[in-house]
Amino acid sequence: MNDPLDESESELSRLRPVRLPAKLVGRVAAELDRRAPKRNLADRCLMTFIGGGALAASVIVCLIGWQVLEDHRPTPASPPVAASAPPSIAAYQQALARSNEPMIELLR
Repeated sequence: MNDPLDESESELSRLRPVRLPAKLVGRVAAELDRRAPKRNLADRCLMTFIGGGALAASVIVCLIGWQVLEDHRPTPASPPVAASAPPSIAAYQQALARSNEPMIELLR
């Protein structure tokens, strides 16, 4: 069962790539050099500003996302509100001033 695989493997191992002529390699290299983009100062400035703008936009998006996450974070429970303070002496005096005569007799 392995015989056809062994034969294919041995045939593949004997194969070698064809060497390209030096003239062809030189022409391909020259064509690649000719087509290589030459960036002038204006192109470099434009790419710098585009990169800076993309960086600023990503920072803004991150800050907005962070703010949204902070807004949805559950707030800690507030401490329990203390019961209203006991009545002051002035409140007792006002209540006594409004009371009628039988109530004053009851307090004596």
